[in-house]
Amino acid sequence: MYGHYQDAAGGKVQFEVSTVESGRLLDVLDRSVNELVSVPGYRLTMEEQGTEITAIKSQARDSSTDEWAQPVLLSKFDDLGRDTGAASYRILSVNVNRGGELSAHRALQVCWDAGANCLVMDPVVERLESFAEDRARLLAEGWKVESQVKQLGGEVQAQAVCTLSSNFNAVSRSLTWSSRTITYKNLYGITVVTHRLGSQQTGISCYVSSGSCRAATFGYSSASSCDANLGFNCDCSNTGNQSGTSTNAARAWSETKCEHKNVLQGSANVSWSRSGVGAGFNISWSTSGGTVNANGGTQYDTCAWH
Repeated sequence: MYGHYQDAAGGKVQFEVSTVESGRLLDVLDRSVNELVSVPGYRLTMEEQGTEITAIKSQARDSSTDEWAQPVLLSKFDDLGRDTGAASYRILSVNVNRGGELSAHRALQVCWDAGANCLVMDPVVERLESFAEDRARLLAEGWKVESQVKQLGGEVQAQAVCTLSSNFNAVSRSLTWSSRTITYKNLYGITVVTHRLGSQQTGISCYVSSGSCRAATFGYSSASSCDANLGFNCDCSNTGNQSGTSTNAARAWSETKCEHKNVLQGSANVSWSRSGVGAGFNISWSTSGGTVNANGGTQYDTCAWH
């Protein structure tokens, strides 16, 4: 779990994990997880894009929405159909190096089936379990932002041709963000929120009209959806395939976002607006302070005789 998080962060964080204590879960069943690991007054949140973590932030805990604000009872596993009598535990010491900022905390790992089925309850690193599972699935599927370029033919050009300024040998370029699913689980491994982000594509091509080199756009923007339960709500929106041109310049924009919030924080609300004209237009997003995930983006280029 920590390995996926660390690899995705690309050097933004390093973990050193060791076992402090281990045994049968029954031996500590009468103690809360809070007591076993001690909950610090902060948590680490992150922003992701596909298989990468783009930002990690340390934030103060909010007791009104924090699962750890109340006793986390191990006996609840039995209520969920997971036999505590067949489980083992490990208390983990987690040393964190975040850009030279050092910290340490503890987490609890609970395992069934002789260690084949485990769950880590970490009071600091948010989405440790579900992010690792989502990332492993995306890597297995080969998820990535795909760039496709249409090149000129191989013959030598006797005169200038109308091509992209970003690549003199290309007449078009597209970026495609495949659809992806993001899950959020509670401390007991139950999925409480799902974001299903639709696929997005932006593209810019060059063409000749009345002797002038011009730019055009293409692409698509698929809608997203979400599910939320157990005290959460969610909302999604997408821009559609937005485009703007100014003679030989073009901007294509296809993006979607989903947001969820604890019901105690209010209702999730995602919307967008467009401003500006031609290739200089811009998209502004409005959300309501919840957890947001996005797919897609924008592309700008010009076409000229090269």
